Amino acid sequence: MTKITNLPTILLLAVLFPILSACTRVGPGHVGIKINYAGTYRGVEDVPIKTGWVWYNPLSQQVFEYPTFVQTAVWTHNKDEGSPLNEEVSFNTKEGLIVTGDISLSYSLIRDLVPMFYIKFRSDDLGLFTHGYLRNVARDQFNEVAGRYSVEEIYGPKKEQFLREVIERLNKLMGDVGVYLEQFGFIGAPRPPKIVIDAINAKITATQLAMQSENELRRTEAEAKKVIAKAYGEAESNRILSQSINQQLIAWRQLQITEQAIAKWNGQRPMVEGGESGLLLQIPMPQAAKQEAKK
Repeated sequence: MTKITNLPTILLLAVLFPILSACTRVGPGHVGIKINYAGTYRGVEDVPIKTGWVWYNPLSQQVFEYPTFVQTAVWTHNKDEGSPLNEEVSFNTKEGLIVTGDISLSYSLIRDLVPMFYIKFRSDDLGLFTHGYLRNVARDQFNEVAGRYSVEEIYGPKKEQFLREVIERLNKLMGDVGVYLEQFGFIGAPRPPKIVIDAINAKITATQLAMQSENELRRTEAEAKKVIAKAYGEAESNRILSQSINQQLIAWRQLQITEQAIAKWNGQRPMVEGGESGLLLQIPMPQAAKQEAKK
């Protein structure tokens, strides 16, 4: 009879024990938050739960688990990449032109601020957050910043500066709810209207041709300056040489010629001599004159 009396109690305890002592495990790279639905301290507990086993009362408490490793996503018009919907981001430049672009991003949740993330969004579905709230906030910031840039600047030299301003504003807005963007940028080039792209390309081509012509002009000028410098050098050399020729130099040169002639002389007097001019060069006698002289 005693055994029969205790049986309902045992069965009740067997049913209530797993309910009253439920547990879950927070995996590596995650944090958990515990939410109290009853008692004095209702709401989200301020301190996140670290990796390990967590005991909680399933009747009055609930545990949510969030990843703290990097989350990556793309917002693109390509249905084969990312979402099946067109998620490209569009914004207006300061000229009022509409520019679209595909975006890649990486972000992570700040461990100690995960409770604030739950209070703000009431969900642990990061996909819904990424492709919903975060994309809408990013699109607003694109429009805020793009209003200060021309389409040519966004498409060309100031694209990185433009993106840097957008991500700085996003991190400032999302930091309070525990979200930190680590990477944010265009996939490929932003897409302004085709007529604008054609105009930009034509301008780039014209600039390149102008630079090529300028380089050729500089090369021609350099070659001309080289020729002028060479001619100037030769003229200056001739001028210095002409100034150095004087009577002493002429006499010294005549002396050199005389010394060379003496060195070559064979010791015989020349056959023809002048009366006043000293020695004359020997002139060979024609053959006919030689025969006449023998007669």
